[in-house]
Amino acid sequence: MRFLASRPARSLVRCRGQCPLAAALRRLVCLATAATLGSWALPSRAASPVPPLLAVTGSLAAVPEYSAKAGYLLLFTRYVDWPAASFTGPEAPVVIGILGPNPFGEVLERTVQGLRSNGRPIVVRQLGDAAEAADCHIVFISRLAEPRQLARLRELAGKPVLTVGEAGDAQSAAVMVQFATNREAARTKLVFEVDLATAEAANLRISSPMLVAARKVSRAKPRREAAR
Repeated sequence: MRFLASRPARSLVRCRGQCPLAAALRRLVCLATAATLGSWALPSRAASPVPPLLAVTGSLAAVPEYSAKAGYLLLFTRYVDWPAASFTGPEAPVVIGILGPNPFGEVLERTVQGLRSNGRPIVVRQLGDAAEAADCHIVFISRLAEPRQLARLRELAGKPVLTVGEAGDAQSAAVMVQFATNREAARTKLVFEVDLATAEAANLRISSPMLVAARKVSRAKPRREAAR
């Protein structure tokens, strides 16, 4: 199975210099591809040159599913802002936790190895229990995570931990970012959706390029708050 960029992202990649959001998204897509190929060090958001691969082809190369997801997790560390209190100091790492069986193998660790996000190193941890998720900045929830683990994730409500899932409706109540796929003919495209209201309630700021890249952004307040 081969994963490609979503159609909106591909069309914006071709929209060279026509609008600031297009340029920002083009950088986002370029960085994701380069990160999964392990061939380019991630620069700052302020200066993100287009890697040669995208400059030449103008489109995303197909990559395996979990290489693509690893690239996006790396990007999320750069396009989400956490409260200063989430870190113990200026050199404290950005921690990506994996809840449930690890589907990445060594891909995620190789993707972030030696890179920094906004000046901070990035580390990957396998979580033995959902209770350990509170010490992470991003938690990736495997589609094979147990129901009891998902139930414990609700304890993170309001805490600055970006939860990322891949199991659709089975995880929708527990995650802020949901990976999904669009299937067209023989091609499968990796996309993601963002629950912005839940992220903002946890004091997380998601930058506009990431929101533009999302297939869907939910801005409505969570039901429990709307009912008050």
